[in-house]
Amino acid sequence: MRSRVVPAVLLIALSFPAFCRTSGVNSVTGVPNDVLYHFFFNRVMWLQDQADKMLAQGKGDGAFRDLIRQQAGLTSQQESALNAIAADWRTNDAAILRQIQALAATGARGPTSPQLQALHSQRQQLVLSHLSQLQTAFGAGSFYLLDLFVHRTVKVTGPGVTPAGN
Repeated sequence: MRSRVVPAVLLIALSFPAFCRTSGVNSVTGVPNDVLYHFFFNRVMWLQDQADKMLAQGKGDGAFRDLIRQQAGLTSQQESALNAIAADWRTNDAAILRQIQALAATGARGPTSPQLQALHSQRQQLVLSHLSQLQTAFGAGSFYLLDLFVHRTVKVTGPGVTPAGN
């Protein structure tokens, strides 16, 4: 009987932080999940870019290409899913950024521009959509571990905490 109780108590204790999370905000840093995952997707893609550069120079790519998988303890399948989701995010984010830059070039600036507000909202929703894709691809337990890794390792830098400045 005792051998069944201990694992059950451990499982409940380890699951408790998931039940205590607030709506998409890291309770430790106060940084919204869309901002954290924006920076995380950027890191994933930067590492892939570095691996491609190293490979092109004939230096091998393993040190960069496998870093997230090794650090986060991902399987090869999870790593592939993460890379595909991050690549799709980057493509769509770049398209929105081009629209923002085009609007800024025409003089649309500041928080009062409805077009810019809509584009910034699209960027936020894009990250949340890709975060949802990660949750689906990984499953609840594996995503929980990835999420812990992201919240523990992603450092948000730059002015403010919005991803719009990147």
